[in-house]
Amino acid sequence: MATLFGLHPFLLKLYADGGYQGPEFRKQLEYRADVGGVSPLLASASGRALILASAAEEQVAILNFMRVRDRSTFERYQDVFEQDRKRFRQDGFCLSAGDWKPGLHAVAVPLRVPDGSPPMAMNCALHAAPERPSTWWRDVVPLLMETARELEARWTAAPRSGV
Repeated sequence: MATLFGLHPFLLKLYADGGYQGPEFRKQLEYRADVGGVSPLLASASGRALILASAAEEQVAILNFMRVRDRSTFERYQDVFEQDRKRFRQDGFCLSAGDWKPGLHAVAVPLRVPDGSPPMAMNCALHAAPERPSTWWRDVVPLLMETARELEARWTAAPRSGV
């Protein structure tokens, strides 16, 4: 397996020290998300944040489309989506604890663009042992939200070029 910025041995040690060495151990490290990468809407924290940051009528349209287009995926993630809907209303973020890929945990917050463009989302993801509950997101979410609000403020303050 190729080295990720020379950190692969470090990641292996970190996981081993954390007690996770299951059969999918090395496979977990093979997934590498990239900036601008695509993830499924209902199965990912980013996707759910995008849906939930949309206007109510757009949410209904998106969910209806997904229900008709791929009923099995819709039904598989419906409960997770409803949990995130409550979390999003109360706390303003979405959480994935391996929903899409086992061991891949993520939090996501919306970015509301001032010109009325569709919402965007920012996320932070990491690999965590599936059998060990994690609370890392409690430290990350406030920082992610602060960064999102700062970006929104800068977009609002930036002069419009008309391009």
